[in-house]
Amino acid sequence: MDVVYEPVKVPDRVKAGSKMTAVIRIKNAGMEPWPARATSDGRNTIALAYHWFDVEGGVVVADGVRTRLKGDLHPGKTMTLDALVVAPEKPGRYRLQFDMVQELVAWFSGKKASVLTVPVLVE
Repeated sequence: MDVVYEPVKVPDRVKAGSKMTAVIRIKNAGMEPWPARATSDGRNTIALAYHWFDVEGGVVVADGVRTRLKGDLHPGKTMTLDALVVAPEKPGRYRLQFDMVQELVAWFSGKKASVLTVPVLVE
């Protein structure tokens, strides 16, 4: 499981508690296809999600909104996703970290895959 991220459009300022759209291009840099649909037991769906961290590295949001793939993503292929992101309720400086997740299995970062981290000012 590895991924390459390219931020296409990620706001660097957002109002506290508001919703924003981040446009992220992802590439399946692994050896297996990523399924867009779950198996009958609800496992294996791959999605783009996020975590919010404060400036000291503390977790503010551990389990952000999922953005599902538009279809299966095969090795070496890319896909651009419009990710819905909900900002923290408290104003301040944060780090927004995008991470792929295989539902009911693991976060990609837990398997040593890359993440995309961007600074965001929450006003």
